[in-house]
Amino acid sequence: MEYMRLINENGKQIFVKHETMVVEDDLFDQFISVCEKTKEPNDALMEAAQFTEENGF
Repeated sequence: MEYMRLINENGKQIFVKHETMVVEDDLFDQFISVCEKTKEPNDALMEAAQFTEENGF
């Protein structure tokens, strides 16, 4: 039951550490710029998205 003790002692800290992500301002700005310039998804991408959704991926 050692693993249960470790979960109880460290579980919350591990979740807190991984529930947020911090990025530098310029990287975020680059991401937003790419998102704003993106085109509509093509048929192949739409079909792939539908396939993954239907198959539980």
